[in-house]
Amino acid sequence: MFILFLILLVLMAAWYCYKIAFFAPESKRVSADRPITGEQYLAVADDIRRVTGIMAGYTYEEVTIQSYDGSKLFGRYYHMADGAPVELLFHGYRSHPYRDCSGGHALARKMGFNTLVVDQRSHGRSGGHTITFGILERQDCLSWVRYINGRFGSETPVILCGLSMGAATVLMASGLKLPNNVAAIMADSPYSAPADCTRNRRNRLTLTNNSFVHNVLKTKKSCAFFFGHLSDWNTRPP
Repeated sequence: MFILFLILLVLMAAWYCYKIAFFAPESKRVSADRPITGEQYLAVADDIRRVTGIMAGYTYEEVTIQSYDGSKLFGRYYHMADGAPVELLFHGYRSHPYRDCSGGHALARKMGFNTLVVDQRSHGRSGGHTITFGILERQDCLSWVRYINGRFGSETPVILCGLSMGAATVLMASGLKLPNNVAAIMADSPYSAPADCTRNRRNRLTLTNNSFVHNVLKTKKSCAFFFGHLSDWNTRPP
């Protein structure tokens, strides 16, 4: 009986870990008008709201593709000029493309680039319910590049750009067999590896003051695998 209770307790703690770090149901996803929090952002909060509002005001084309695993991916395409390079932008963890990509989008427009700003899987209007910190998202990046090449031609220069988890996504995508027209990668504030990022997330949970729960939460790899079908955990950017 005690063993059964212990197994149940471990499973409950693992589910809690998965829900906090990885699970992203559509009802809990972040919108562009989420309040700006964190002392590090207070000094630039007005600028963030301004550039976010500017990007939200531009006309875009809704784009939907199917990723390598059948997941629906949603993006916003902003056209500047025929034949111009395409900048592909990825936002960060539990964020929104308007919030994270508005600065890069503004710079791309000044340079005359077309931009494709995507909702990462398990964010916004894209499918999925498990955030994988770049492990599956890197394959989505390749799917988007293939979409660009199929629409605009394989001679069109493509620039991959990401912030935070989006930066890790594009860096890990560089380890895949990318088409030759991927001309550059811009990564702003990536992390070293998905395992390192979630370890930091785990250590910030208030429950980790309990040594038993702390040890259970170390099973993040297992709970992510069983609840989110996530493997290849130790993937690192090249």
